[in-house]
Amino acid sequence: MKKLEILIRNAKNHFNQIQLLSVVKATCVVLVAVIFLVCGKKDLVR
Repeated sequence: MKKLEILIRNAKNHFNQIQLLSVVKATCVVLVAVIFLVCGKKDLVR
């Protein structure tokens, strides 16, 4: 019974890490897109 609890806890921690990574990746993609848009607009203004 205790082993099962540990397994479930480990699985939850692993899932949380995956979620965190995907959130970080999504944030990075958005930041890069915003930077490209800003740079592109600056170039267009010139």
